[in-house]
Amino acid sequence: MGNTSIVALRLLNSIDVPRSAAGRYQLDSNANEPMPPGWNNGGALDVNAAGVSVGFSNGDGRTVLSPAQWFPLGSYQFLSSDQDLLGEARAISDPGRIVGWIRQDGRDEPFWLQELDSFNLLGDLDLGGRALCVSERLSPGDSAFDPWIGGYVNGSAGKLPAYWQPGGTGYTLNVLPGWEAGRTGFVTGITRNGMTGVREASTTSPADVFVYRSGWSTPVFLPSSFGPTVEMGVADFDTGGDVVAGNATFPYLWLNTSQPGSGAAIDFAALVEPRTDLSFATLSGIANANLFEETPPQFAGAGANGWLVFSTDVSEQYSRIAPDSATVVTGESPIGNEIQIRYPDADWMTVTRQSGPVTQLYPVRVQIDGTVGAVPTELWVRATVRTPSGGAFRGDIELFNFQTSTWDNGVVDGTGAPAEFALTTDFRTHDRRTPNGVPVSQYVNSGTVRARVVVRSLILTDPNASWAVAIDQASWVKK
Repeated sequence: MGNTSIVALRLLNSIDVPRSAAGRYQLDSNANEPMPPGWNNGGALDVNAAGVSVGFSNGDGRTVLSPAQWFPLGSYQFLSSDQDLLGEARAISDPGRIVGWIRQDGRDEPFWLQELDSFNLLGDLDLGGRALCVSERLSPGDSAFDPWIGGYVNGSAGKLPAYWQPGGTGYTLNVLPGWEAGRTGFVTGITRNGMTGVREASTTSPADVFVYRSGWSTPVFLPSSFGPTVEMGVADFDTGGDVVAGNATFPYLWLNTSQPGSGAAIDFAALVEPRTDLSFATLSGIANANLFEETPPQFAGAGANGWLVFSTDVSEQYSRIAPDSATVVTGESPIGNEIQIRYPDADWMTVTRQSGPVTQLYPVRVQIDGTVGAVPTELWVRATVRTPSGGAFRGDIELFNFQTSTWDNGVVDGTGAPAEFALTTDFRTHDRRTPNGVPVSQYVNSGTVRARVVVRSLILTDPNASWAVAIDQASWVKK
């Protein structure tokens, strides 16, 4: 995914549990690099656009884990000369504003810092707590940058999600309005428009993810199926794009949260290049508002069995080609067209199965046509599909061979074999490429391409029974 640095990090299920790190990983060189000498135990918790990472270490003979930062060339430094200062640097903005917490008089205190040894404490009401995230500038040229800070303060029942709003010469503490009494939580991502975070599990309810925007009377909670898992307990709010990055049974983006109760989850695989192994991936951050148009999105998260934190942007080698048209070949009552089917933007095409005799398994077939120009080296078809009502279904992606005038099954990379995929009620992304041994040129006709998504039921149903298929982000990916 382009020139990308990855920082090693062990991700655990609580913001209170120390992490540990042993090295960092450079994606573009595909090589592990040791941590700087003297780093010892510790870990990086965030990285900014300049490649400066922040976290904690007990290197240089320190007996406690102290806030620290390290730089792209490998050197590192502590944020305080105090050898006995316990704490963490939790986040760093692109302009270099660092936030976190330090232990003072037996209590954690949130701080922000712009210069070494200059900790500005945020414990306005003598509550203590931790700062966990910091907002970015609205644009690279924003000269009035004065970030908001999110985290928690200590209440009678435990953590209370809180944010600090800049004003005058300091910050004003705000606890989220409408927070349920007796429940604990914290803010994990923040902008000047809103924030997101985690409501921790109680004895009777699981943990879940909330979104809050300025002016709302209460936070809005995502469906429980998209709550945080034990691998990752955070989700970050996009810088103005109303997107939440999080993890359920798969890493996901929750899109279109501008109104209470709105939005939909999309598989993170819809945004990465083919061949990306996401089997162990979890997301912890997202930046850039224009996710699905011209501006490349950037993500941070963990992969490789939970040991790596990655920061990545869209690929420089692959490009996505949106369809020029989308046609329902088999099916009824379509909602949406090529506009809705193009991007993972919480707006998709829905097609109901065609009714007919009970002895036949009528599939849904949706054909997409597009223009790729010159014959590429690699050609893939991608589709993000779900069945809103659930049930036993299988899907397939087929490419049209213009030389033989046949529909050929796309193949799974690595095996070279066609393979159907199972559908669930969640949007999941599937990639299929041109078959092994067949020239890519046979699937390109004067620069145009054609493919179709096919979904069928595994059981015979009543001819009057209806089931539907929702398709999003149907497109070509070429190299």
